[in-house]
Order: sequence, then C-alpha cells, then structure tokens
Amino acid sequence: GKLGSYYKQVVLPDQESIRDPKMSVAQVIAAANQALVELLAEILDCPRGAVRLIRGQTSRHKTIFITGIAADKIAERIELAAKR
Repeated sequence: GKLGSYYKQVVLPDQESIRDPKMSVAQVIAAANQALVELLAEILDCPRGAVRLIRGQTSRHKTIFITGIAADKIAERIELAAKR
C-alpha cells in the first residue's frame, strides 16, 4: 500500500532512530505513536500513563486524551515547548 512506499524511519524524542528494512509499516507506526505519547508526557511533565492516543493510530490526525492536568496548563506547557 501507500504507507509501504515511505522510508521506514522513526525519530524518537531522545534523538535515536529506528532504521530496519525488516520492520513492518505497522511496527513503524506503532513506534511513532509511542514516541508521540512519550514526547507529550515529557513536555507536559506528567506520567506516560496520563497521555493516551485514543483515535488516529494510523492517521496524521490524532486524538489524545490527557488526565490529571487542567486544559489551560496543557496549553501553557505546549506553548512553552514550542518556543524552545
């Protein structure tokens, strides 16, 4: 399919990359989703378990559910991270 034509590389928050021609597209997508959750948890300074991907696992458009942090604090922390 179309996803299979993309180069299979995921850059993780710690700047390591996964490059393995034997990785399936599903494995690459799963790694990218996990990296997104970990990055958001780091930016929001919260446990990884407080950040969940609830929709869009295979889409560019993601719906994230975050518990334990007020919406205004989430926006504030994301804005601060974007300025770095």
